Amino acid sequence: MSDVSCSYAKKSELKKKNRYRNIVPFDHNRVKLKMLDGQPSSDYINASFIPSYRPRSYLFIGAQGVKRETLNDFWRMVVENETRIIVMLTMLKENNKEKCLKYWPDADEKKCEYGGTIVKFLSLERWLTYEIRKFSVKRSSVEFIVTHMWYTAWPDHGVPENIGSLLNFRYHMWTLVSQLVASNKGNVSNVLVHCSAGVGRTGTLIGLDYLLEQSRETDAVDVAECLLYLRSHRNFMIQTLVSEFCYHIFFYLK
Repeated sequence: MSDVSCSYAKKSELKKKNRYRNIVPFDHNRVKLKMLDGQPSSDYINASFIPSYRPRSYLFIGAQGVKRETLNDFWRMVVENETRIIVMLTMLKENNKEKCLKYWPDADEKKCEYGGTIVKFLSLERWLTYEIRKFSVKRSSVEFIVTHMWYTAWPDHGVPENIGSLLNFRYHMWTLVSQLVASNKGNVSNVLVHCSAGVGRTGTLIGLDYLLEQSRETDAVDVAECLLYLRSHRNFMIQTLVSEFCYHIFFYLK
């Protein structure tokens, strides 16, 4: 998608906010934060809006992993978009390299403040391949509960050994989204998905969701169409070989 502009994200003063130099959001669908007084370009975060297969059902936000320079911005994004589900698909460190900064409080910390956003630990559930945390998030007069879903069995530059566990994880996510939509907490429930760069594992999960919904509605899947759709909203989405991705999707949807 080289014809789509990324000029804002490539401004020199924003360089430190991008984890990878070449992976930045398009101008047309980047997540825009509220500008902070006296802080030019403070509306920027490396994240993109990506509609689901049924755009009126829910909206994805595909984002890079949190950096020290973006920690406060991340929680501002959560509050400003009233995002109630965060899906994390990367470990904090992989191959001795930081892939994402730990951006939440643990039970022993109780609560932490991130640039005016207070995040309070509420609960933790551990499953075989993922963990689910709940936090209370408060900024000014806005306060709500956020569910943090962390899938821990997906290696960098690889695929999960048991793809069924990823399908179970997505089903759990989809169930939570459906509950939020049904409870009238907004016309569209936002789901924030991130890995490290916000394109490989993030793109695959959003693509999996797209194809499962397409299969349910049409009894068929179009992987090439899905890939083009994803890359029209965020460049480099799904970095592993398309043939490998197709194999896994078709195997479990046939």
